Amino acid sequence: MGRNSGLVMTFFFSGLLLLCIGVLVSKWMDADSPTSPALAQIEKITDQVLILKKHLTQKEVVKKKTPLRALETLETTVDGEAVLDFPSAFRLHVFPNTQLTLDQEGDATVVYLKAGEIRMDSQGRDGTLLIAKGGLRWPAPEYDSLNKTSRATEPTLPATDSQAQEGLTPSYIVDTLKSQKGIFYKCYTQLLQKKPGLVGETSISMTIEPNGKISRSDVTTSQLGDASFKKCLIEATARIEFKPFRGDAITTVFPLKFE
Repeated sequence: MGRNSGLVMTFFFSGLLLLCIGVLVSKWMDADSPTSPALAQIEKITDQVLILKKHLTQKEVVKKKTPLRALETLETTVDGEAVLDFPSAFRLHVFPNTQLTLDQEGDATVVYLKAGEIRMDSQGRDGTLLIAKGGLRWPAPEYDSLNKTSRATEPTLPATDSQAQEGLTPSYIVDTLKSQKGIFYKCYTQLLQKKPGLVGETSISMTIEPNGKISRSDVTTSQLGDASFKKCLIEATARIEFKPFRGDAITTVFPLKFE
């Protein structure tokens, strides 16, 4: 009798454990289910437009208006084009051979442009849509303006070295800042002398004037909370120079990872 009771209790607790595991798995699946709010709506213009959903490896063909959620990827092939409509009234045109992923940061949606080209067809509410590319990010209207400037051609004589160029392309800004990483790591080396083993990420905001010089810089976020380290980064940023250009000053953010 005692042995039978032991078996009953064993089966009872085993069943209870399986039930608990089932509940936890169900909650985990619900958290990643497609019931999360859509960040944008995809409307296909031409074939082929594909979507890669979070945690999946197989791409789905977009056949009609389809929601795009956080951490989902939109991809257009050599013949594919689409538009993205955002709740904030922004509308982006996605050109062929483009790949992008959406994410949410606070009240803003971030478009991580991994490859290809996009264009803003209509503007929405300021501060609600950011474009990130090559480690930098811009408000959507500013990114679109920079790209239009870089694509524009003028029927004038070839520019000489003394002539200022029109605007700065995002790729040029990224390449210039990456080439100067050494001056930022000098600050990090000094920090390690005080706090060995410290690692983390930092973002530096800067404004580039038409003369190519940086007029303002600030450490906007940092996991390395040290006042002298931040001061060193700001002073290092002020020494970076870009080529002169025509137009308005450019404000951007450059993330750095120290490890």
